[in-house]
Amino acid sequence: MVKSKFTWNNTGRNIFMEQATVKAINATAHDLMQAITSARVVPFDEGNLESTVHVGKATLNFKMARVIWDFKDKQSGYIYAARLYFHPELNFQNGRKGRWAEAWTDGHKQKDVVKMYEKNLKAVISK
Repeated sequence: MVKSKFTWNNTGRNIFMEQATVKAINATAHDLMQAITSARVVPFDEGNLESTVHVGKATLNFKMARVIWDFKDKQSGYIYAARLYFHPELNFQNGRKGRWAEAWTDGHKQKDVVKMYEKNLKAVISK
């Protein structure tokens, strides 16, 4: 027998499921960050771009997490990561390219992100 306790707030929302969703979204963002980094598609050959990647976490009010590369050139103040990302015509070493996350957001690896989320949500709910 499985027992579950659900707490409903005054708007009728299921707090347990909302919290589980937020935890699963954040875990999926971390998994996605690892998958993109492991795929070696981000141009990390020079500079500090690799060390700037982090996850902007989801909250109960904002159910969206972001994987962010935010390297800023200290001399010019120019956001280096955005320039690299949005200019796929640039040539990088070892087959790396701009728009490196596109395979996971709009392309052939999008289903992998859905599977990551499903796995993470099941793990959070089963705790």
